[in-house]
Amino acid sequence: MKNSALLLLIACVISVSSAVGADSVTEKIDKALPSMTKKVYMIEGDFDEIPVKIYLNKKGEIKKIEIENKGEMGKTVRQYYMNNGKLSAVREKDFTYATPDYVEDFDISKSKIVKSVYYFKNGKMIRWIEEDKVVDPTSERFMERSGEIEESFETLMDAIMHRD
Repeated sequence: MKNSALLLLIACVISVSSAVGADSVTEKIDKALPSMTKKVYMIEGDFDEIPVKIYLNKKGEIKKIEIENKGEMGKTVRQYYMNNGKLSAVREKDFTYATPDYVEDFDISKSKIVKSVYYFKNGKMIRWIEEDKVVDPTSERFMERSGEIEESFETLMDAIMHRD
């Protein structure tokens, strides 16, 4: 029993230290954005083209990708952070509007906003914080979301690399 508790504690410490490392990477990248090259591309979305902002360091390496996917009842803003050519973290804001965005009395301040941060190590999601709460990494919800985020990143990278 002591060994199981010790292994769980070690796993938690490793997970937290990886997440802290990812936070320092995102902070470092965000501080360096003014010195980076920003490119904006349009990629095919479900219903129309979506603008994608790509930030490259002086070596031409992608450090951050930002995408905003809009609909009439909400939008999702995702920021993908890269470290050493690999996905390190994803920051996401999911807006659910109270009314469609085309109505006259539309007010974005009445939206429900859910903030999430996903942390990655070796291409796999290791931690998810949603509204300042850690999501259980053994839960089905975590596993499903992990697959969705990883697949969306692969699709996004493919669209960026194969744009016209």
